[in-house]
Amino acid sequence: MTAKLPDNAATRSDETRGVIGILRLGVMVSAALIVIGLLAQILKGGAAPQALGGSFPILLSRVAGGVLRLEPAALVDAGLLVLLVTPMARVAAGIVASARARDAAYVIIGVVVLALVLYGLLSGQAAG
Repeated sequence: MTAKLPDNAATRSDETRGVIGILRLGVMVSAALIVIGLLAQILKGGAAPQALGGSFPILLSRVAGGVLRLEPAALVDAGLLVLLVTPMARVAAGIVASARARDAAYVIIGVVVLALVLYGLLSGQAAG
């Protein structure tokens, strides 16, 4: 005889697979951008790419423009930004999953965490 799982166990399993998929996709896209940027730099002339603007924080507008122009440093920076944003996507997915499960405490915690991370990101952009 097989034990029957509660109805929400199947949903939790699907949510877990979704979170794993988000994390896996983020890492794969990030790695691809970084590798493409490094290969473009090698084909361009060798030396390691210089940081856009020479300092941090990275301005998103410079990265976006550089990616459109296929600048090696911008591709590497975009890969790093994707890697940084991936956990935020995971938190957002957790908020959605908690809302579906009608778990108000985890929705509130997730929203607070996401708001704090976004505030930190955006305030860094404003300073740059």
